[in-house]
Parts: sequence; structure tokens; C-alpha cells
Amino acid sequence: MLRNKTCAVQSKMPCILKTVVREAPSSKREGQNYIVEAVAELSEDAVTCDVKNGRATEKIDGTCCHVRKLDGSLMLWARLDRKPNKRAEKKFKVFQRKHRQWEATKIGEEPQFQWKFPDDLKQVPEQWIPADGVNVDKTTQCPIPDKNGHIPGWVPVDHTNPQYCWHSSVVDYNMNVALTLRPVDAGDGDTVLEIGVTRLSDLEGSTLELIGTNINGNPYRLGDKQHPIHILTEHGCIPVQGLSEISYERIRNWFECGKFSRVEGVVWHLPEGRMFKLHRHHIKLCWPLPNDELPLLSSLATRIVCKTEDTTNYPQKSMFHVFNVFDGQHFNKLCDIGKSNCIS
Repeated sequence: MLRNKTCAVQSKMPCILKTVVREAPSSKREGQNYIVEAVAELSEDAVTCDVKNGRATEKIDGTCCHVRKLDGSLMLWARLDRKPNKRAEKKFKVFQRKHRQWEATKIGEEPQFQWKFPDDLKQVPEQWIPADGVNVDKTTQCPIPDKNGHIPGWVPVDHTNPQYCWHSSVVDYNMNVALTLRPVDAGDGDTVLEIGVTRLSDLEGSTLELIGTNINGNPYRLGDKQHPIHILTEHGCIPVQGLSEISYERIRNWFECGKFSRVEGVVWHLPEGRMFKLHRHHIKLCWPLPNDELPLLSSLATRIVCKTEDTTNYPQKSMFHVFNVFDGQHFNKLCDIGKSNCIS
């Protein structure tokens, strides 16, 4: 099995390239009046960390999840960033604009923003926890928002909460397992994707990406509204190919001409735990891909290995029930699974 220990994604990753902020409406986030653009040079931080010795992996387009314990039991946690309330957000946007202007000129003192805890922040569920590594205010012991005004965090996935129904469909707490997608050696030198059942204990501490029909506009074209398909894939488990040299020119050429570059982006994992990313948007390439281009992940051969000791207790709408129907089957493409007439 092609599984390597990689870094857990707890907070925003820096871009591998130097970036500049420009005042203009964002095409990615409604209401955001600035955009972040990469320039044709590696960031100083990436060079200092020797990113060229990092392991390049595919950046997966889904929603981030985490496996950790709650009251002694392993659970799947969904990403939920705590954000400022409307009043604080308005003040923070004014500060951001002033700070961007200062960054461009370095004239005068650097603008500062003072958060008021917890009055400036929206309410979150009682069991919400901040992500690992979030800074804490020494006086109030409250977690401090990042440069975007958010506090990265997690909330446990409860099967009774309809907000997380797609998360719930890929985890079974009675069996203590999750439904995962990962690359495996096909035995002939090729790599195929394998959808199977993984023990939560094997995923403890890991972060994963939930992808599928109802996630982020379904860029991988999995299933449909009548027969939704959702799967977890562990961060860093899918290596990219053909990207051996790290420079702006090499990376740009790889994305434009590479056989294996039909991906949302690349994440470099370094031995000491640091990570750097590059999204197609950073170099002005589109994502999701046009309809006539199939994402690399969607185009890979896939096999299903989902039988477990007891499948009788799986809920009818759980993905475990769905994929048990396909146990032992092989598909030419990942995206072909949802097109089968076998789903019921």
C-alpha cells in the first residue's frame, strides 16, 4: 500500500511562491475586495525550509476533516472556522485595507488590530475546539484569529445533525471505521485507486478531505443527486508525478503541459512538519476544469474492497451500504462508479 506519513492540515498553508495583494474584487469569495497573486519567484520561507526536498502531493478539492478523540472515543471532526461577528468583521475589513496600504508603502507605523474576546466572535457549538497550533491570548486564554480574522477549528460529526449528513455517510461509529480512497500498487508497476474500509484508529491524528457529489460543486464529477457518492481521502496520500524540479518556470510548465497536472494544486510536505501549497489560481489557471477536461483523480482506475465482518447494520443511505454493492468490482475511472445502474 502506497501510504506515507504526512503532515496534518490544521491551518492555512503558505504559498510556495511569493505573493502580492492587489485591490480588486475576488472571483473566489463574494464580498472580498482584494485578490492574492503569486509572482514568478519562490518565497523566502520556502527556500529557507528547503522545499525542494519536500514530497509533492496532490491538493484535493473537498472539505477538510480530522480524526481525533472526544471523551475517549475516536470521531470524525468537520472543519468549522470561528469567524468575527458582523460588527467586528466590519472593523476588521477597515483594518485590513489600511494594513495592505501600509504593506505597499511601509510608511508610518504598522496598523494593529485589537480583538475583544469573546465579544467580537460568532458563537460556535459547545463541543467546538480550535485547531492545533492556534495562538492563544495570554490574558484571556482565548484563541486568536489568524490574519484573515478566522480561528481554524473543528466540530465533531454527529449523525443526528443534518448539516453534516455527507460527513456522517462515510463514517460508522459502531464499527469504528471510515470509508477511504487511497492509491495502491496494482502489482504490475501501475497505481490504482482503492476504495475501502479503514479503522479510525489507523487515521487518528490525520486530516482528510471529504469529496463527492454535494461537496464544493463536485469538481471530480462523482455520482449525481439521485445517487450521491462521497469518500474520504487522507491528506498527502496521492503523490504527483513529473514535478521533480522546483522553480516558477518548471512548476508553470508542469501545470500547462504535464500529463499528470489536471489537479487543483500541489502540496509539498517537509520532514519537520511544514507544508507549502500552490493552487492553479495562483498562476492564473482555471479550476474546476472545463467540461472537456477530466481531473486526473477522476480518470484513474479504481477498485472497490469494502466487505466487512458485519454489513447488516449499515444505514441504507450510508456510503458503506452503497459501496458494498460494488465490492470486488473494478472501474476504468473513479467517476464511472456513480454512473453504474447498481446503486440503489
